[in-house]
Amino acid sequence: MLTRIVTFAAGVAIIGTLAPNMLSQKPTAAKSVVAEAPADAPAGYKKVIAVSADAFGHYSVEAVINGHSVPMLIDTGATYVALSEATARRLGIRLDPGRFVVRIGTANGVVGAAPVTLSEVTVGPIHVRNVEAVVVGGGGFDIDLLGMSFLNKLKYTAGGEQLVLAQ
Repeated sequence: MLTRIVTFAAGVAIIGTLAPNMLSQKPTAAKSVVAEAPADAPAGYKKVIAVSADAFGHYSVEAVINGHSVPMLIDTGATYVALSEATARRLGIRLDPGRFVVRIGTANGVVGAAPVTLSEVTVGPIHVRNVEAVVVGGGGFDIDLLGMSFLNKLKYTAGGEQLVLAQ
C-alpha cells in the first residue's frame, strides 16, 4: 500500500512540475464520444468510449461518482483517483482532519490526503464499483484526476488524439 501511495505522490509531483497551468484551472469536458468499437478497440468488449484529446493533449471526461457529475482529467500517472476536498464535500464524503495521513506532493507543496473508497465511478457506458481513491486536503488541489485505480479495471489504449476505454 505504501508503494502505491508513494507512486501516486510521485505522479502528482510530476504533474505539478511539468504542467502547473493545468492545475490552476478546472478541466472542461472534452468532446467525449460514446463509440461503437473503433477499428483499434479491444475485441470482445461490450462497453466502449472514445475520448478526444483537448488542445493541450489531455483527456478530460465528465465522470459520475456516487451519482454526482464530476469533470475529471484522465491521468495514467496517478495511482489512484484523486479528488479535491471541495469535490469530496459535494459528493457527500465527510472526512475529519485525522484521516489526512498520507503526505503527497502537489504543485502547491506537500499536503495530506485521505484514502477513501468510491461506491461507483461511471464514464459514459462504463461503470466501475468500489474504486480506491484519495481526497487531497489543504485546498491546494483544484483538479480531480481519474487515475489507475479506475483505469486498471478496464482495457485502455491511447493513440493519436484519442483514448479508448473498454469494459
